[in-house]
Amino acid sequence: MTFARTLVWINCALFIAFGLGFTFAPAFLASVVTGAEPATPSAVIDMRATYGGMALGLATLFWLCARDEQGVSIGIRGVLGVMVFLALSRLLGIVIDGSPNAFMVLLLAAEVVMAVLAVVALREHSPVTSD
Repeated sequence: MTFARTLVWINCALFIAFGLGFTFAPAFLASVVTGAEPATPSAVIDMRATYGGMALGLATLFWLCARDEQGVSIGIRGVLGVMVFLALSRLLGIVIDGSPNAFMVLLLAAEVVMAVLAVVALREHSPVTSD
């Protein structure tokens, strides 16, 4: 199995775990990640849908991509895009809102590392050819 395919599978598994966690225990995970539980039933519902449902949707997409070589190329680009925009949005939040907890910093670091790994995987998976 190639490094790129392995990285897509790893992201599939991470998004499954994240998605299932936020689908079935959104208040608990919100408390762990942010230090506070959602204040209203609608906030919990939205957390289930956004953090749970979207993560499971991405996991499904990564699963489909990891199944064949052509899909891996799309999947690794997807991993790169998701991680870059998660990291940029989180960094913007840190700059604007300030006072991130340790978990926010850890997630930012993980997103940056995963984006760098995706770039490495993309280079290995799609080597530049010379004329």
